[in-house]
Amino acid sequence: MPLRGKELLKLVRRHRRMAPRELARLAGYIGADATGVLVADFNRAYHNARRNFRQKIVSSGRAARNLRSVEKLSIKQLFVLATSHLPPVQDARFHELLDRHQENSLTRQEKQQLKYLMAKYTRCTVRKSEAMAELSRRGVPLPGFSG
Repeated sequence: MPLRGKELLKLVRRHRRMAPRELARLAGYIGADATGVLVADFNRAYHNARRNFRQKIVSSGRAARNLRSVEKLSIKQLFVLATSHLPPVQDARFHELLDRHQENSLTRQEKQQLKYLMAKYTRCTVRKSEAMAELSRRGVPLPGFSG
């Protein structure tokens, strides 16, 4: 039986740099005949798990969109936001497109996809930075940072 919910999120966190196809296989998303990996089903389950987890931690996605609302988040919510990442499939595709962009081998459609993923990555980075700044302002020590 494929992993879902918290267990799926834990697996993805443990193997963050693993290719999406391998993550899907490891999580048990294998076709009935054991020949194909069900990446689409894995992605759907992953996004549902993240959505459910975030709804429990941050009651409104809008709460994390601007700096004023970051001040209203709890320390636990700020840590969730400060450690968030792009979904594994999007992260892998983003890095693949970046590499190919340096080789000047992107199609027009891939350039648009890279632009979209770059904007999403930038928003995620800004939100993470705002959360870390708020944690620092509250005097909460940040793991991996000294000072």
